[in-house]
Amino acid sequence: MVRRAGLWILTLNLSVALPYVATGGGPHANAVVPPAFDARTASPAQSPFAARLLDSNPAARACAARELGARGVDAIASVPRLVALLADDTIVSMPECVQRGADHGGFDDADEIVDCPTSPAREASRSLARIGASAVQPLITALGDVRATMRRYAIIALGLIDDGTVTRSVTAPLTATVGDSDWQVRRSAVWALSAHADSAAFAPVSGRLKDESPRVREMAARGLGRMEDRRAVSALIAALSDTEWSVRREVVHSLGELHATEAVDVIVQRLDDDHPEVRQISAWALGEIGDHRAAAGLRHAMADRDPAVRHQAVWALGEFKDASSIDALVAATREDGTASVRQMACWALGEIDNARAVPGLIAALKDKDGSVRDMAAWAAGEIGSSDAVDGLIASLRDPEWKVRAKAAWAIGEIADQRAVGALTESLKDERADVRKMAAWALSEVSGH
Repeated sequence: MVRRAGLWILTLNLSVALPYVATGGGPHANAVVPPAFDARTASPAQSPFAARLLDSNPAARACAARELGARGVDAIASVPRLVALLADDTIVSMPECVQRGADHGGFDDADEIVDCPTSPAREASRSLARIGASAVQPLITALGDVRATMRRYAIIALGLIDDGTVTRSVTAPLTATVGDSDWQVRRSAVWALSAHADSAAFAPVSGRLKDESPRVREMAARGLGRMEDRRAVSALIAALSDTEWSVRREVVHSLGELHATEAVDVIVQRLDDDHPEVRQISAWALGEIGDHRAAAGLRHAMADRDPAVRHQAVWALGEFKDASSIDALVAATREDGTASVRQMACWALGEIDNARAVPGLIAALKDKDGSVRDMAAWAAGEIGSSDAVDGLIASLRDPEWKVRAKAAWAIGEIADQRAVGALTESLKDERADVRKMAAWALSEVSGH
């Protein structure tokens, strides 16, 4: 029944190695639709995927590249044509040409890089990565192509190859591309190097924190966090003064991932950043690091004008169980105008697990929002103080069944005999979930 703190950890919706593809009027407006094809019934003679890489229809080319990728190493003979396709970034709708349920080589993570809508180049990069080692040398050769699109997708393919023996051999060629004249090529190179997490890639990735393009600096900051290399901390701290808020956001996120205790003071300063996303991620990072020196700054952030920042600050205080913040958290359960923040404050009080919070939680059992009342009941059960029993007994008559069930659970956790009569009445509740929890709680109470 205990809710885990991880349920509220900030989930970032961050861009990845490929640029956003704008399509006016909906996700597939103006996209080219591939010709009908059913891979389940086609015979080998009717499935000339290699030949279709040269089709005049770009959607057919993308479809053929995807099918060849599904065949993995069996498509080695098509590597030259697939590499040539890396220069073809014609946007098409996602071709539904692969048999449903077919084995695609365990390549689900690639969806983060190659998103819908797609292109022949994107599908070819995925397929070449699936083919693996046999595609490496042609891809390295493609890094010297005069076309930036070719270079970019060759880098992406190399970055997607999940083979330790291969990744070590491509670090040097990829490093040579981080100074490319095209910012998208540089960004993809930084992504690929950080994805492989080779220690030799640290210097070229960290060096891009000073790139002229903010998109490259974002990727460098994010990549350093992914590489989990503690050498990055000092460089990331220096980058906190970047003029672009999106770069500062990535820097703070990586410092949180690295649990950089030496960065606590400068991250606390970012709680006053001009941009709310930087303030929010700063609160998250401080919660991840878990250093009590941040408590005062996080309490200050509980007054932020943005509810998402307040929510994250409260989570952080609960995450490292800061007992000095009980009064501030109780005040938030009563005064914050956003229900999700009040709910999070109740959760934090339950995590801190101190009886001083019980009066505030009893009051929160009467909150106008059901999710707040539910969390207040949970927190009271976590603390386990008999001082909460009268309030929980009253909550057995709450209009929302989830609150009634949680109140019964909390009473069972406390195991106070005073609740026997009320729990017996709850055995007649209209909801089976409440009746079941009341029966369990009675068994807990009678056992004490």
